Amino acid sequence: MLFRSEKSSEDTILTKKTSTKISGISTPTGSYDEPASPYGAKYPFNKVYETESGHIQEFDDTPGQERINTYHRSGTFTEVDANGTQVNYIVGDNFVLMEQNGCIHVAGECNITVDGQTNIYARSDANVKVEQNATITVGNNLDIGAANDVTLAAGGDLMAEVGGKFAIDAGEITMKSQGAMSVHAVGDYSAKGANMALQSEGNAEINVAGTLNMAYDEGNLGMSAGEAVFMSPTLLAIIALRPGYFPTYILIPTITTLLLAFLRMSIVLRHARNLGEEKILARTDELTGLPNRRRLIAELDTFSKIEGALLLLDLNGFKAVNDRYGHGVGDRILKQVAHRFSRALPTGAILSRLGGDEFGVLI
Repeated sequence: MLFRSEKSSEDTILTKKTSTKISGISTPTGSYDEPASPYGAKYPFNKVYETESGHIQEFDDTPGQERINTYHRSGTFTEVDANGTQVNYIVGDNFVLMEQNGCIHVAGECNITVDGQTNIYARSDANVKVEQNATITVGNNLDIGAANDVTLAAGGDLMAEVGGKFAIDAGEITMKSQGAMSVHAVGDYSAKGANMALQSEGNAEINVAGTLNMAYDEGNLGMSAGEAVFMSPTLLAIIALRPGYFPTYILIPTITTLLLAFLRMSIVLRHARNLGEEKILARTDELTGLPNRRRLIAELDTFSKIEGALLLLDLNGFKAVNDRYGHGVGDRILKQVAHRFSRALPTGAILSRLGGDEFGVLI
């Protein structure tokens, strides 16, 4: 029913529209309300057709209030006001199916708010272009996965702020700065590699507020340990046999240099064992204790001279295990797989963990 007398208690479609009107629909930048019904019909300008079940078709020619209203008895309606504004209210589901192309153009602002889950699926390429700024805010976790390459290009600055752990696991990492490069750690800073080279085309400075320890197998830093061993008994013998042979201003710095050389030699000897262990650790997978990718690549030179085989293995469905049960369970599975692989391989084979769920075998 479109209207009623004051004595009637039956609802009209206008009161039903008002009762279902939605307000405070959130958007990323604010909120908006469903427009109120622009009903303002006056007799005899409003033409109404109502079916037996309650469907209504309305054409209103009231001056200044021209409207078209199509109302389904369930509450779904489409209404166009005098300004050309259209409101579509759907009580049930809405489906739009096109056998060919589809285009949507919005000359002003466009807001899409979904209270449930949102799914977008493109069976071919997808292109998203933003002429101005773009902001993406996620209330919980964000997962981005690509089957192949990922390229990030920024014409200006690129900044990443992480409140927790920041980890990168890659087969090879290359960093190049066209200008200055600075690395600052508030806590401890550690850099480790099988081989390491530092080269400066200009000046180089090392500032240490505390103790500086250096351990090396070979090198040249002042007087070597061999020179100290050779020179010390000769100098000490001369000092003992002829106490006044060397002037004091020569003797004091000479003895100081010898003491420092012996101190450095003791440090080298003390850390020699640790250095060997660090070399082993640099080529060992921390989780499984197997040789890592670096060790496998080094062993390929030896195996290239003899007949053998290289096997590359990976675990199917391992990511789903990590996602469902956590990385702790995943780590235990990797350890167990490494143990079983080791028992199954023949003597002399080299089993290595390349990273993630990937293993390599040289037989």
